Amino acid sequence: MVPDIRGSWILVCTCLLIGLAPSARAETWLRAESQHFVVYSSIGESDTREHIEQLEAFKYLAELILGTNPKDTVANTKFTIYLLAQPDHIKTVMPAANRFVAGVYFHCVENSQAFVYAPQWYGAEMDIGLQILLHEYSHHLMFSRARRIYPSWYVEGFAEYLGATKLQDGRYRLGVRQEGRAAQLNSSDKWLDLETMLDPTQFAAAVKNKKVNAFQFYAQSWILAHYMLSDSARTQAFNNYFDRIGRGEKGGESFEAATGMTLAKLRAELSTYRRTYAALLVNVPSLPDITIKTSRLPREQAAYLIEAAALQVCPKKKYGTKLLEEFRALRAKSPGDLRLRVELSRAELLFGDRKAARNELESIAANDALAFDVAYLLGRTYFEEAKPETAEQVTDRNTASEHFLAAYQLDKTHPANLYFLSRSLDTGGTPSKAVVNSGTAAAVLAPSVPDYATHAALISLRVGDRDTAIRVLQPLASNPHKLEYAAQVSALIGAIREKEEFEPLIGKLEKLGLPPKEKEEDEK
Repeated sequence: MVPDIRGSWILVCTCLLIGLAPSARAETWLRAESQHFVVYSSIGESDTREHIEQLEAFKYLAELILGTNPKDTVANTKFTIYLLAQPDHIKTVMPAANRFVAGVYFHCVENSQAFVYAPQWYGAEMDIGLQILLHEYSHHLMFSRARRIYPSWYVEGFAEYLGATKLQDGRYRLGVRQEGRAAQLNSSDKWLDLETMLDPTQFAAAVKNKKVNAFQFYAQSWILAHYMLSDSARTQAFNNYFDRIGRGEKGGESFEAATGMTLAKLRAELSTYRRTYAALLVNVPSLPDITIKTSRLPREQAAYLIEAAALQVCPKKKYGTKLLEEFRALRAKSPGDLRLRVELSRAELLFGDRKAARNELESIAANDALAFDVAYLLGRTYFEEAKPETAEQVTDRNTASEHFLAAYQLDKTHPANLYFLSRSLDTGGTPSKAVVNSGTAAAVLAPSVPDYATHAALISLRVGDRDTAIRVLQPLASNPHKLEYAAQVSALIGAIREKEEFEPLIGKLEKLGLPPKEKEEDEK
């Protein structure tokens, strides 16, 4: 993830061959699925399997570090990833990306998915694509398991620390040295002030005033997280510090009270630690078997796969309209392609003619392979944002609910469907159990999406459940990309925790609303 500090930081040692790759239309695409991941890949089956095996193993380790049971069978949505053989595909989902962007993770109301240029760079030690995947998935896991508010430095430092993990001979190499980060720390006169880093309010102000260098921020976040996680007693003390700043206490004072260490002492400790630390070898004796199912996508679907994915990253209207026109043209050439017709319907729903989308979807029979998408998108065509007032609007809202419920029977862990199901069932009074359960599930399954979290918090407060309201808002309060908004969410969490009256809280949450209607983009 990348904070808004002096532009977006991008992993620079990536694609230099933009414009030289062959056409996407000639590629072979695979769909691979494991217990926790769905991967669309154009890098070949062997490399795809290797990436998924690393991801599954990494999830197992990360769960242990986060203190949760990696064998827990609680339902979860599968993390969707596109492994790209051609770096220019990233431009399709992110037109503003420059040629050095190696990967990007989007999470918005339409979907959450990662896109990574995934070649091997001098073998496993320099597999940039895999490192980016682990970095982004670390964020997802952290927010999914969060029980406290984290400062920006730990959100990024944790992902940097875990992102370089390697599985070799049944053991993990954890906390692998990152030479670029280490080199950045060699110049002591460029270090960011630790009091500023440790205090969310001061850090937000420094970012706003463009006084934070992104490279230095990442390097210090990495070494500070490494220092914290390398010792269990330090980890416990740092967690005390997290709890204190989560209650609104000042960062420097909270750190010293929690750890018994002055900031000057911390700086000296880090200066020594960066020269002496080593990666840890961790044995995991009960790593589960990893089952991977693969299938080759039809050539027709491969031709528009990335464009279809781009529709689900909440593109701006101008680009969305361009995608819509492309799908309309493809539909005219391939009228019998049912998958294409579904994607055209999605494009019409988002950027064109909603009724045309509805008619197209209803003309598609209940094809087993497309049933979920048809039911979900049909629900969207009947769902209006505004509260229904006329009899026709009430009927449409009820029809939307029926379609979302049908989709739920086919996939009980699809966050967007759960979110719209909750909203379609919400009549404005005391929320029903179905409204609360589906709305909260969406926020838990996709914790970084503001729309899901704020809706879940609102309905939780309406039934008097302050703990759940706090829980679903915490990832937003830890968002290093929108620091002012994160501070507002943090203040709201404080008010909820302090038992402020219900009506003022609802007003604050509604006033806070959602951040600007733009997707979250995490670039590397």
